[in-house]
This record gives sequence, structure tokens and C-alpha cells, in this order.
Amino acid sequence: LRMAQVKLSCVCSTIPLFRALFCLVFWLQVLNESDAFLNVNPRFSTCQDVKSFHAAASDGGKEGEPFLSERRSFFKAASLIPAHLAFLNRKVIEPVEARGLVRFPCKDYEFLNTYHFLRAGESLLEEEGVWVTNPLFLTNRESALSAKGVEQIEETCKRLRDEGVTPTIVRYSLAASAIDSADIIGKELKVGRNNLVPEFNFMDPRAIGKWDMLPLDSTQSAVWALDAMEAGNDGKGGRPPANEDSTPHETLADQVVRLQQLISVLETQYSGDTILLVFPDGTGPALLTCLIGGIPLKRVHEFEY
Repeated sequence: LRMAQVKLSCVCSTIPLFRALFCLVFWLQVLNESDAFLNVNPRFSTCQDVKSFHAAASDGGKEGEPFLSERRSFFKAASLIPAHLAFLNRKVIEPVEARGLVRFPCKDYEFLNTYHFLRAGESLLEEEGVWVTNPLFLTNRESALSAKGVEQIEETCKRLRDEGVTPTIVRYSLAASAIDSADIIGKELKVGRNNLVPEFNFMDPRAIGKWDMLPLDSTQSAVWALDAMEAGNDGKGGRPPANEDSTPHETLADQVVRLQQLISVLETQYSGDTILLVFPDGTGPALLTCLIGGIPLKRVHEFEY
């Protein structure tokens, strides 16, 4: 009992006060319930006494019953010790910072991945001078890469190799031009098919409503002027007119929501990767650049890809 008290005092000196109190109450309960500690039989001074005691019990005597009761009580009380020791040795887990929605601008945010932005090569419709922003039409083969677009992506891959950029993940829009661009990138930069990951809607271009399918040069100039005058710092102004063919008419702020979801998903899905994002338009990567750097969104077209 004295040795147990010494060990108890050593343990209590290394744990917080509330654990020391818990430990003290626990051992007092063990000592009170265990006959093996409190009811020490003075007759068992020699081995012969123990043998005689067991012999009497085996002959049907009642002398062995108290000893058996003491032994059961001891093991019953001792069975709680491992759980108590586990409580004493339990380490306090420090709170972990959760990785959730990425907030812009990212001045104090440390990205888990390295990102590179790339605009898809010229599409067949762009070659014809038509501006298409409806997500449904972008998947058609009319929006596939033109011959010039293929050359643009091959030249870009060469520049990436020269600069030592080796993407481990290529995330691309489902626009036909972006799909073709991702296929060329995977071939030229030796990116496995399992690391060519499609993005279904977060990388869609900003839809321009009634101005969709109009001549590219004149319509693009009008949209850029609209954003510069009405978009504001947060991009909530400057909404194009609505259309009747289900083409959305969006502001820059609408595209911001998708881009914020895109980066947040990538930051929670990957860690330590070099991610190449292939956009179907030039405004998407320019807008993401402004968001990360805290640049007013009305200036987004100054960074157009």
C-alpha cells in the first residue's frame, strides 16, 4: 500500500490538478472496494499456511471462500486501471485549422497548390468571328480547336517545358476547345489521363445573354466598355440584356462565385500539386488574377488572356 501511494504521488506531480484529483478519488474507491487490500489475513505468514488454507477449501470447507471473494474483488477493481491509465496518458489534441471556402483577396492565404492559368486555343467559331458564351453550345464540335488553336497550344507546351513547369493535374472546362487543349497538353507534357480532370461548370465563361452569337470584335468591345463603366470594384454592375434562348446574362460577380468554388474545391481536394487550369475564355483567368491580387474587377479586361 505504501509503494502504491508513492507511485500515486509521482503520477500526480506530472498531470494537471483536475487529473490528480480524479486519480486520488479513483484509487480511494479501489481501496475501499477491494478486500484484497484492506482484509489482509495475518494467518498467511508462510507458504505452508497458504497450502493448508487451499487444502481445507478443496475438502469442502468454508475456509477458502473469503480468499476467493478477496481475489475476485481485487481483479474486479484492478480491471479499471487500464482505462484510467489511458485517460492519464491521453494527449491534448490541438485545434486544427479547417480548409474551407477560399476568400478573396488572398494576401494572407497560403495556397496548398501551385496554379497556372491557360486560355484554350482559338476555336472554330472564334476563327469565324462569332462570340459564343452559352454553356450548351460550347460543348459542340463547332467550338473545337482550329488549326491555329492547335499550334497555339503546342507552342504553349513548349514554353512550359522550357520554363520547367510540369503540371501534375490539368483541370479543364467542358468546352470543346478546352477539351482539345487538355488532350494536347497531356500528350506534350506527359500528363496521365487520370490526371486530366474535367470541370463541369465552375470554369464556364461569363454568359452575355442577348449579345451571344454576335460578331466577336464589336460585341467584345461593348462588353469590356460596359464592365469598365458599370461593373464597379466588386463586379456586380454591368449586366448584359437578357435573351429568350436560355442563354444566361451574367455580371462579373456571377462568374466570381464559380471561380471561388473552383479554387476552394481544388484547395480541399489536392495538396502539393502543380495545377494547370485550362479556361475556354480569356476573362476567366484574368478575373481570377484580379480576385487573388485584390484588383478592382472593373479593371479585369486589362489582364485579359
